Amino acid sequence: MRRTKPYGIGLGASLDASLVLSLFLLSVGGNASMAMAQSTSPFTTTGSMTERRAAHTATLLPNGKVLIAGARLLSDGGVASAELYDPSTRTFSRTGDMTIPRAGHTATLLPDGRVLIAGGNGLASAELYDPSSGTFTATGNMHFSQGFFHTATLLGNGKVLIAGNSPSAEVYDPSTGTFAVTGPYAGSYPDGPGILTSTLLLDGRVLITGCDCGPPTAVPAVELYDPVAGKFSLTGKVGGPAGWWENVNTATLLMNGNVLIAGSDENDGPAQAVLYDASNATFVDIGPTTSPHEFSTATLLPDGGVLVAGGQLIGGASSAGVDLYSPATNTFYNPGAMTTSRYEHTATMLPNGTVLIAGGSHVGASSASAELFTPPTSAWQQATTAIKAAASSDSQNFWQWAWYWQYLPAFQGAPLGFGTVGSISPGLMEQIIMAGGGDGFRTVSAAQWVLYYRQSAQPPSAWQPAITAIKAAAGTNSQNFWQWAWYWQYLPAFQGAPLGFGVVGSISPALMEQIIMTGGGDGFHSVSAEQWLQYYRQAMCSGCWDY
Repeated sequence: MRRTKPYGIGLGASLDASLVLSLFLLSVGGNASMAMAQSTSPFTTTGSMTERRAAHTATLLPNGKVLIAGARLLSDGGVASAELYDPSTRTFSRTGDMTIPRAGHTATLLPDGRVLIAGGNGLASAELYDPSSGTFTATGNMHFSQGFFHTATLLGNGKVLIAGNSPSAEVYDPSTGTFAVTGPYAGSYPDGPGILTSTLLLDGRVLITGCDCGPPTAVPAVELYDPVAGKFSLTGKVGGPAGWWENVNTATLLMNGNVLIAGSDENDGPAQAVLYDASNATFVDIGPTTSPHEFSTATLLPDGGVLVAGGQLIGGASSAGVDLYSPATNTFYNPGAMTTSRYEHTATMLPNGTVLIAGGSHVGASSASAELFTPPTSAWQQATTAIKAAASSDSQNFWQWAWYWQYLPAFQGAPLGFGTVGSISPGLMEQIIMAGGGDGFRTVSAAQWVLYYRQSAQPPSAWQPAITAIKAAAGTNSQNFWQWAWYWQYLPAFQGAPLGFGVVGSISPALMEQIIMTGGGDGFHSVSAEQWLQYYRQAMCSGCWDY
């Protein structure tokens, strides 16, 4: 007869009894140890570019191809050539040339599918790439050159914020093809703020980081831009060793709305990393990466992790070092080195979930090589596989799965609590059981148990209430891409909702095409709300460029 576990009093004693029972089962025929399979390198070479490139740009287009434009020469001049990478054939081919040679410029995918190319090597000019014709045409000029390290951020209203080493930032309006000055910056920077990163937050504001690092003192620039008011404001104070802020060159929006910021301080040691907590505008030191990462790239992966790749070493040499950031553990680990050492390269998330890494510098020379990174199975999936293998079954009750979760050896990058005895307290155990229906002795699969564990162990993000809302409104968890997009835009927005939720028109035709392509190319096949959200978030970041 199935026992029903009462709540409250006696929960801890029952947990102990369950662990004893599980130990007995293991001694009879279970297998508590699990050998983690040796994994092959996640990096593989792909076709080479038609030209050597560094300090170029790479932009995922709505048709799934990647536009690669410009490059830096030894003289710091640029090149005008551009090419396309086709993921289906893994080959590069030339497309039309830019109107002017560029390097260190920015490239931003606009809502209508065109690409805005701006600035580079002291230029104030800008141009547009049209994927339908494969040609570049000039558009309005910027008011300032914005410097080699300027940034471009697509705002929620379809305009583009350009920020850099100039007196003011400016905004590009695709409908008029013109730039307008915005700001000014909130801080005082004698030689300009030298903007190095800009990140669109979930609430529609933009976090920018930079440094006026000329002598005699370095002045960090950490500001928030409000596109509605057109104003900048100071935010938070970042710690870390003196001078490292000068070389912060990646800032990545995480799925929980926080921002991972990383950079090296011109040495061969690990990079510094901090988290910006958007909810309270504070920075939290999370310790160093495993490899140096000056002039590196950072790419948000489908499972919520971040790939940080490459970097410049002392003397102009480059690193093949790679770090994976695990949001589950708030730590970095090394998944294996790239096939080629690089810095000033690009990294682009492709619709199939792999990352295209192309070009880069090494001791003054640039490279035409390219490679693909295939993300490892997520830490949660690896942990689920581990407890299934140890149990030799995919049907155990809540108490038994909890035992395996705490007593198996933890692997590198494992979720917080895996392999940690006592990490599931009596109170948490009760929450897990309640999330699963209230009967802790009911048998469930490992994946189901992990879902209940994650729901109980982690507070919901703004994305999760949004998913709950569209599922409730739809009355089902199986809709096609167009239907989920409708609910996303037309339901009433709630406080703290993700950017675009409840905003009619926030999913443009171009973005819709990207979402569908990310999900496999068929917008009419049914997916769950969780799957649709994953494709939506990947598509939202496909035009981002971390340099």
